[in-house]
Parts: sequence; C-alpha cells; structure tokens
Amino acid sequence: MATPLHAALQGSLPADISFLPISFRILGAIVVATGALTVASSKKELGLLAGTFLFGLGVLELALQVAG
Repeated sequence: MATPLHAALQGSLPADISFLPISFRILGAIVVATGALTVASSKKELGLLAGTFLFGLGVLELALQVAG
C-alpha cells in the first residue's frame, strides 16, 4: 500500500510562509517587484505580470495545503 504524500513529508520544512523571518519575506517581495518593474513596459503589462504571479502563488499555496 502506497504512503500518501502528506504522510511521507511530515519531517520536511514548513510550507507556510509565515514561519519565515520577516527579512526573507521582504527580500523576496523586493526581488519579485524589481523583476516585474524591469520587464514590464506599460502599466497593463505590469498588471498582467502581477496578476499571473499572484495566481501562481495561490495555486502553489493551495497545492502545499493539499499535500500537507
């Protein structure tokens, strides 16, 4: 019988971003914002990049919640 994924990963790193120190969270936000601002040439492109990033982040968090 196969072990469920969430049971196999009990000892892994926490999947919740709130466990990270605030400096890592701010650094990550700065890196993402800088990358988006350098790539986008208009407000519309910046909005699309930000929306795509937030959608992907939501999907990733949902997958981590389902996986355990």
